Amino acid sequence: MGEDVANLTGWAAAAIPPEQRITVQKYYRHCGGGEPPPFDGRLPAPDPVAISLGLDPAENDSSQEASSQSDDLGITGTKHTVRTQFMGMMETSSRVWGGSESRAVAADSRYVYARVNRTLNGRPMQGVARFFRDQFFDKEGPRGLYSMRWCRPAPFPGGEGPDGNELYLTESVPYLSGAKRLAEIAAHPEAAEKYRHTRPQITGMSSDGTLLVVAEDITQRIHMINCDTMQRVRDIPFRYPGPVALVPGGGLWVVQRPRDPVEVPVWLPWAEVGEYVLVELDRLGRPTGREIRDVKLPTAIAVSPDGHRLLVADSHPQRLQVPTYDISGSTPKLMRRFGQPGGVYAGPIPGRRGPDRLNYLSGVGEDCHGCLFVTSRAPSGSWIRRYQPDGTLAWERYTATFMNGAAAVPNTDGSRVLIGRGGSNLLEVNYERLSGPLDEWIAVTWDPFRYPHDVRKHGFRLYKLPNDRVYVVINDIDSGTLVLREEPGSHVLVPSLYMNGGQYHGDPNRLYPPDHPGKHRFMWRDVNGNGHIEKDEYVFVGPHHNARKWLLDSKGDLWEYHQQANRKALIRHRLQGFDTHGNPVYDFTLYCEVGRDPQGRPRYEVDTERVELFPIPPALDELREWIYDAERDVMFLFGFPPELPSECRNVWSVGSVALRVEDFTTRPRVSSQIALPYGKPEEQGRKPDASNVIRSVAVADDLLFAAITRTSTEGHVWVWNTRTGGFLGVLKPGPSLWGETSLVDIPEAVHAFHRAKGEYVVFVENNWKNLQIVYRIQAPQIPDGGPTVSR
Repeated sequence: MGEDVANLTGWAAAAIPPEQRITVQKYYRHCGGGEPPPFDGRLPAPDPVAISLGLDPAENDSSQEASSQSDDLGITGTKHTVRTQFMGMMETSSRVWGGSESRAVAADSRYVYARVNRTLNGRPMQGVARFFRDQFFDKEGPRGLYSMRWCRPAPFPGGEGPDGNELYLTESVPYLSGAKRLAEIAAHPEAAEKYRHTRPQITGMSSDGTLLVVAEDITQRIHMINCDTMQRVRDIPFRYPGPVALVPGGGLWVVQRPRDPVEVPVWLPWAEVGEYVLVELDRLGRPTGREIRDVKLPTAIAVSPDGHRLLVADSHPQRLQVPTYDISGSTPKLMRRFGQPGGVYAGPIPGRRGPDRLNYLSGVGEDCHGCLFVTSRAPSGSWIRRYQPDGTLAWERYTATFMNGAAAVPNTDGSRVLIGRGGSNLLEVNYERLSGPLDEWIAVTWDPFRYPHDVRKHGFRLYKLPNDRVYVVINDIDSGTLVLREEPGSHVLVPSLYMNGGQYHGDPNRLYPPDHPGKHRFMWRDVNGNGHIEKDEYVFVGPHHNARKWLLDSKGDLWEYHQQANRKALIRHRLQGFDTHGNPVYDFTLYCEVGRDPQGRPRYEVDTERVELFPIPPALDELREWIYDAERDVMFLFGFPPELPSECRNVWSVGSVALRVEDFTTRPRVSSQIALPYGKPEEQGRKPDASNVIRSVAVADDLLFAAITRTSTEGHVWVWNTRTGGFLGVLKPGPSLWGETSLVDIPEAVHAFHRAKGEYVVFVENNWKNLQIVYRIQAPQIPDGGPTVSR
């Protein structure tokens, strides 16, 4: 048993017989890999977004500063070095970067600089924060669970902020999104210029130890700042500035963004397509006359330590390369383009990763050894790589995106796993490996360039349908469900179906999906096979319905929950086959008109001649989750009983009761009822805190796995035998993973399956630290017995 087994403590439950406890054979982190430099075991690798090389003439190495997306732990920046494996983190999103990722970070031999976004006297301010490069301190993390290593703030006279290390440059511009932005531009065309300000609004940063250069897109200036005093030296007006790079002993290069841009793709609203120009300025801000125009979408630039080469991260989907220019002469000359054109999305197998197959590039740099450093931040995940001067890959470090889920691809015995946002990464897993990481990131499944309407969110479920193809189902896409299909000869998944019950709360101007029919129940199918949601492809539009999610089963049938008046039921739409593009075909009809109300409005009832309706057992008054085993006709239902008042029901919970219903579609009978953990004893009689309820459940054979939301050492995975209702124990990692499951944040956070060798594998989200915990357990000895009720 040891450290991986825990009893029920702090909850109203009976004692657990020792033979029913579960011992974890193995557990490990499953959030990404890559060989050195590893982190120190206390924290996962965050998503790198930008990179800057800080070169110290006295040292024969270089350090890379990478900014990142934040997770719920608040990590927003890390600092690597080639020599020392882990150095430290910069401040949290709540204190420095304002909760949004930074596209600008810089470093020199003494300091690290990052964008700061802080509200000051009610005014949102943008600026720069300074930290010591090689001074650190340990700070206890939230709830005292662990300590973290931070770069120490480097204050200066006149510095602002809590640590006196911040310089504010200008006030932020509010950036409305979606329909509100379009409406404002339609009413006031001059507002279009305001929305040229990229988000975030500090667009570039570079330092050589004497001068810090900050490009800022609000007032459209390049600020030159003294690194010692942090006083402004001069401000240079510059139209549409982007990334910047100082030339050692020379001037600086600036990316000038296009005058007439087109925003693409939807997941990067600041990525503009148009005519870019790389402009050289001297240190007084005067153009030198040298320009580079054969770039398509430069998202980062850097100058080599000797000042002879300019490196550009070109993230246009036709390129996804790093071109290098010789800038030592009077005219810049292209030396090479590193990377396969089209990057990871190119043929022969789109989505397949490789050393020279790059993704959306967020940073680039070169050290004094001539090694190339590249970072990528794409919807499918992020990585940082170091290449030798000859272009061979030296190492990489990668991670999945924030709030990730994981699930084994059906019929692979767990050797292939989708992980990350909406299953955006494909991993290959070797369970027999005795040392090192068990998984390798082999492909991405998300191509936002070709399929801009693929707007995946966090959790997902996998199904293999009768046509022998795998489909991914993602709920909570603007109150609807998105289904993705496999693309032949590719790892990329393609939008196939989108279903929405009309949960737009009276707002017909929502932009996703495009040209949707407003507050109605509507269904879209990719009729022409191009993966784009188009107006004439809405195959059904009907009366508004309260459904917010749909689930498939292994036979391809589609299930949704229906609640109308006192009728609570699951509705099954039979699979009618597949169209020529592999999209499942259904009759989405739900209602038929049965008359008019006194005001003359139509009245609807479920059309039982066209859909199958299966009532929910009276033990549940509200259904929150369901899992259907079509092969055995067993339905697992989760929700709240009638005796629990509505004001005591936490919206985050799957419920306080689990039911197993045998022969669900023929002669349904409840074979077991399980009381799920729901609140602490002192919370009885009121709505419990969200951290004290079951957030996510999974079923494998007869075992039920349920994860609690907590961000503490009490966050475990509870296991029951659904045949008998008997509690078996909990899954809990040891000290190397902090002894906690830690913030199970999404409904699809737990996945489990039974391998051919007999063991069960359970994936559990640790949202607090942006990783997946993988448990491998042997099949427990389950005592046989008749139906029981666990209380």
